[in-house]
Amino acid sequence: MRRRGRRNVAVELERSLRQLGLTAGYALTTETFDHGGFSVHIFKTTGDTRDAGYFRASDASGDYAWQAGARPECAETLSQVKLIEPRIRSFWLVRGVALYDKKLQGRGFATTIYKVLMDEASRHGAVIGPHDCFKLGSTSSDAKRVWNRIGGKAHGPWRWNPALLP
Repeated sequence: MRRRGRRNVAVELERSLRQLGLTAGYALTTETFDHGGFSVHIFKTTGDTRDAGYFRASDASGDYAWQAGARPECAETLSQVKLIEPRIRSFWLVRGVALYDKKLQGRGFATTIYKVLMDEASRHGAVIGPHDCFKLGSTSSDAKRVWNRIGGKAHGPWRWNPALLP
């Protein structure tokens, strides 16, 4: 079951993207999932109005396919994270990202979305990890560069913002 985006995620994204000068000519729709996670769709508002990109992440804690198909190094470091930071209760995986509009690339758009994701996950007592923590998953070289720029506390592939944990 899904519900419309929480105001804090949508407002935080809009504010961050406006500061980068990336909102002109684009509109965002944000959706937050009851089980944890959210999606963002980016649309052009001028000229060609088709999809400009999307971003999706969700709670994978109860995902038995992930547990059966987790890369050993990700599962091991996740166990360590829970020992390092006992307030961590779950984990979210990035499920898909695409920026079709080349004007959005290389300007901090994805980095901003990943930072918002990390903060939102942390508010729910979760860490975030890349899709390639799943044996069938993949993370592009561009996405790996973004992961290295988002900051937060890190252990292995996992990231979180300790100041926002409940």
